[in-house]
Amino acid sequence: MSRVELIVLGILNIRAMHGYDIVQFVEHIPIVRFWSRVKAPSIYKALPRLEKRGLLSGAQETMGKAPPRTVYSLTPAGRQYLRKLVKAFLEHPEHGNIHFFVALPFIQGMVTREYFIEKIQTQRRAMVQADKAVRQWMRAKMKDTGPKPFFIGIMQGMKERIQRMHLDGLDAMEAQAKRPENGWVFLQGEEE
Repeated sequence: MSRVELIVLGILNIRAMHGYDIVQFVEHIPIVRFWSRVKAPSIYKALPRLEKRGLLSGAQETMGKAPPRTVYSLTPAGRQYLRKLVKAFLEHPEHGNIHFFVALPFIQGMVTREYFIEKIQTQRRAMVQADKAVRQWMRAKMKDTGPKPFFIGIMQGMKERIQRMHLDGLDAMEAQAKRPENGWVFLQGEEE
């Protein structure tokens, strides 16, 4: 799974643009920048590679006296591959929630409502299970070590608040995904 490919194809699924516009999109849309952690050089390197694979098509554009630049657009093969990437990123809660959240900005028209709700529920279960495993490990490791440093309790409290925030976010996403007026976001009909 390539995070760079997901980001580039996902952004080009919105509209055709050149490399600089893609970089600006990543750098100026907070949710994409925060979760993707993709840097400009990776984007510029990915564009010709994706074009060579037939996932993008590039067209030269000239504006005034500026040198020509390539405007990229998603091909049908690129859209199909994007759908596979989005599903792959939503599928694997064992990679932690970062893959799930990287895919979120690009789900529009890529997955059905039912599939998305199922993945939210899977993500929630995985988070709760991981939290339970960490708690058991901590209890076992800290059982007979004597007094605990003050920062252990603070860090545990921070972790619990972050966990609660993620679970609340997943609950809100599921509730919104179920609303009829949000059906336009999802792939209509069967998964391809």
